[in-house]
Amino acid sequence: MTGPKFIAARSGTTIQHTGHLGYLFAEECKGRKAAVVKGRKTSPMGVTIVELHGLTNSQPSTQTNDHSVDLRLRTHSIEMAVFPISISLGTCIACGIFRDWFCFSMILLGIVSSGVTCLVIGSGKFDVRRIVPAKGSPKGDGMMISDKDVIILQGEESSVATITRGSFTLDFTGQNHPDAIQAGGEEHEPVYRSIGLCSLLLVAQFLLQLLLIPQGTLFGQIMFIGSLAVSWAYNSYLASIEKEKVQREILMEKVLKEPWVKKYQLGTRTSMTVFVLLAMMPAEPRKLLNEMLPNDTRAWKTWKDTVLDKIEKNQELRFSENHWNIAGFRDDETSLLKTLYGDAEDAYEGHLGHRASRSDDIEKGV
Repeated sequence: MTGPKFIAARSGTTIQHTGHLGYLFAEECKGRKAAVVKGRKTSPMGVTIVELHGLTNSQPSTQTNDHSVDLRLRTHSIEMAVFPISISLGTCIACGIFRDWFCFSMILLGIVSSGVTCLVIGSGKFDVRRIVPAKGSPKGDGMMISDKDVIILQGEESSVATITRGSFTLDFTGQNHPDAIQAGGEEHEPVYRSIGLCSLLLVAQFLLQLLLIPQGTLFGQIMFIGSLAVSWAYNSYLASIEKEKVQREILMEKVLKEPWVKKYQLGTRTSMTVFVLLAMMPAEPRKLLNEMLPNDTRAWKTWKDTVLDKIEKNQELRFSENHWNIAGFRDDETSLLKTLYGDAEDAYEGHLGHRASRSDDIEKGV
C-alpha cells in the first residue's frame, strides 16, 4: 500500500506517493479524535500535527540503515498455541498406543514439519529500513496530503524520512547466496534455501498424508481429523488478527517512540490551508498556498496576497471592512472576499488555541 503525497516545508522535496509506513501513519492519524475549530463549515478537513522524536543513527555514512525492532507476540496468542500442540501430541500418542502406525507417523510428520517451518519463519529479524540524510540537511518538516486530511510532520530529516521513505523488512540472516556480491560488484537476488526446504517438506507431508491416512484404522483417522480441526481453528484465529493494526502499533510505539500527536478539524479547505501555513511556516508559503488552493480569480489573488503579506510580516490575521470593500469589485467578489477573510480569521484563532494547548502540554512534560 502506498501513502499520501508529501511536500517538504524546507527543502522543497515533493514525493507523489509515500511508502507503506506513510500509509500506516496516515491511517493511524485518520482514526484520531479531532478538536473542532470554530468557524464556517462546508467540507470539514482534518489537520494532524505531529512532533517526531529524533532517531539515533549509528551509521551516518550510509544511505540506508536497518533499525532493529523488538517484535513480540501477544501473551494470549502464545498461551493459545499450547492447545493445538497438546491436541496434536495427544492424538499422536493415542495412535501409537493403538498401534496405528500410519496415522501415528502422519500426525508426527505434521508436528515436525509445522514446527520446523514456524522455527525458520520465526528466525527472521524484523527491521525498519530508513533513509539516513546527508550531513547538513535541513529539518524534515513537511506535510502529507490526502483527500480529507493533512498531516504536518515536524522533526529531524531522519525521523520524517522514516515515515515517508522507510519500509518494514524481514531479514533471514545467513540464507543469502554465498556469492551475493561478486568481484565486479554484481549482486544476486537473495536465495532463501531454508524457506524452500520448508516448502518441500510441507508438500511432501500433504502427499504422504493423502496416500497413507486411508491405510489407517478408523480410530486413527478420527484422531487425525481431530488434530487437523484444532490446528485449523487456531490458524483461523491467527488469521483473524488485524495485521494492519499490529503494524501501526509497531510503527508508533517501537519505531517512532510515541510522538506527540494532536488533531484538529477545520470547517473549510480555506481555513485548513491557512492553519497549515501558520503551523508549518514553510520556506515558500506562496508555492504551498497555490498548491493547496489553485484558485486564481481576482478575488482569490487579492485574498492570497493579503494573507501572505500578514503571515510573512508575522502580523495577526485580523481583517476589517477595508479589506473586502474594494473599489471596482463586484458584489459577488466582495461577498467572497468577506467569507475568505472570515475563514482565515477562524484558522488564526485555531492556531492560537493550538499554541496555547502545546505550551500547556510542554509544562506538563507531555
